Amino acid sequence: MRSISERLLWVYVFTLPWDGLPIPGMWTITRTAGLVLVGTTALTVLSESRFRKPDWVLGFATAFILSGAMTLLWTISFGGTFQAVWTSAQLLGSAWVVRQTVYIYRPTSPI
Repeated sequence: MRSISERLLWVYVFTLPWDGLPIPGMWTITRTAGLVLVGTTALTVLSESRFRKPDWVLGFATAFILSGAMTLLWTISFGGTFQAVWTSAQLLGSAWVVRQTVYIYRPTSPI
């Protein structure tokens, strides 16, 4: 299951330059690939029971999005603010998928 998520991450990354290319009757090719990737990664996490502990980058990104969502309470342009928060949440989902899927080797002993 993890290898499928890794391959779908490659597909997602390589579709980013064609973000404006629509699929007839659906969203853009990048949104479709991203939606499939997030779903597959969530299934991988659930099936393997291996959830990587979020680091400070995801913590600050989540706090930023929550503060943006709080501005929905007093904004003048609700539609524009909601679109900005939704886009930020999608970027957070992309960052989570990369963090969850990609393994970074860090040596334990300093040289």
